[in-house]
Amino acid sequence: MDSLDYEEEQLEVLKRIEITAEKSRIELTLIRIISLVVFIFGFAPIMFFDASR
Repeated sequence: MDSLDYEEEQLEVLKRIEITAEKSRIELTLIRIISLVVFIFGFAPIMFFDASR
């Protein structure tokens, strides 16, 4: 019985790790998108203004 409880506990831990990994993956994607937007709005206007001169 003890080994069964241990296995169930391990499964719970694995599930928690998977959920955490999923969350961090989503957060990483959001950070990438935000930094890309900041990059575009930060540097694109400089390029356009330089081209218009």
